[in-house]
Amino acid sequence: MNCLFTSEEVVEICDDGSYHSKNLNQHCQKYREWGNFYCVCYSVRVKKSLLPLLDNNITCIFTQKENSLNSFIKARNNNKRIISNAIIQNKIDFLICHIPSDNSYHAIHSAKKIGLPYIAVVVGCSWDAMWNYDWRGKVLALPAYLRLRHFVSKSPYTIYVTKEFLERRYPCKGKMTHASNVQITELNNSIIERRIKKIIENPLDSLKIVTVANVDVRYKGQEYVIEALSTLKRIKNINYIYYLIGGGDPSYLRKIAQKYGVQDNIRFMGAMPHDKVLEQLDEMDICIHPSKQEGLPRALIEAMSRALPSIGTKVAGIPELLSQQNLVKKGSVSDIVDAILQISNKEKMLEAAKRNFAVAADYSDKIINQRRHSFIREFVEENDLIYD
Repeated sequence: MNCLFTSEEVVEICDDGSYHSKNLNQHCQKYREWGNFYCVCYSVRVKKSLLPLLDNNITCIFTQKENSLNSFIKARNNNKRIISNAIIQNKIDFLICHIPSDNSYHAIHSAKKIGLPYIAVVVGCSWDAMWNYDWRGKVLALPAYLRLRHFVSKSPYTIYVTKEFLERRYPCKGKMTHASNVQITELNNSIIERRIKKIIENPLDSLKIVTVANVDVRYKGQEYVIEALSTLKRIKNINYIYYLIGGGDPSYLRKIAQKYGVQDNIRFMGAMPHDKVLEQLDEMDICIHPSKQEGLPRALIEAMSRALPSIGTKVAGIPELLSQQNLVKKGSVSDIVDAILQISNKEKMLEAAKRNFAVAADYSDKIINQRRHSFIREFVEENDLIYD
């Protein structure tokens, strides 16, 4: 069988001709057993990439982003043609479409025209993504919300990355299940044992806080943690160092750090390979995910899988992961200050570490993959698709 996967993923094409991607290899691993893997995505030219080298088994079909009025006018119809032609020329048998995504909306429209079966995977909330962007996003938030809600309601097979949040906001009339995009492969007792030992033995005079997210995406909320550091410096006898792991231009956040006089407390780590991120998480004391919009944040679940005491905002699927005492209102500096102060003692850190590690076990590859596999198998059999 031939599977066409559509999403908003971006492939970095290096000067040496190599392809690199943050997530496409993981997506391929999830779906490749069902057939040859073709991917509709975007591309960007770079001299050198820090992202993983793309699997040779993935065939990429590139479209142009429709993120401005000019590109929308020029690219929209061309993107539709590219996707429609890809379906026909590659003899695609079915689609797996991550939504919200212009690529996926075009693909679903083409699939419906010719009666091609597809699965919609709801990976985020259009309303939150637009509303928390800027004034232009607020104008587009309602149309984007209604568009996603329409596509989900009409989807015959739907996978949600959350257990509750996206299901409530974007209900589906067809068959559905939930399966996070996170990949937790190593989850053994040595992780929690090392964390407990670290918490007990390390003094509380200095604590390392970490956020894993692109540093040039405003809705990720790192600026509020940076501002909170200025308050923490005045009221707590603990030296907090804030580590920011993620790609992008850090200029804006550097200005925020200078504004609040905490530039010496900030470490911009840049993008890292996945294994290095996990190593860095093991060195941290607190994870904070201050995002204004999410689906179900993989970075937070991965931190929890390292038994890392964590704080997150009360948005999307985050309340499904953390206890109420470790949740903060989005954009609230005072809430972040209070939450960090509350968790900055050994008793609370031990409690959070044990709880987070237990919750992360529900997102292990074995459990998630089995649920996803059973759902796709049912889809394949009900649509009389033939596979080896």
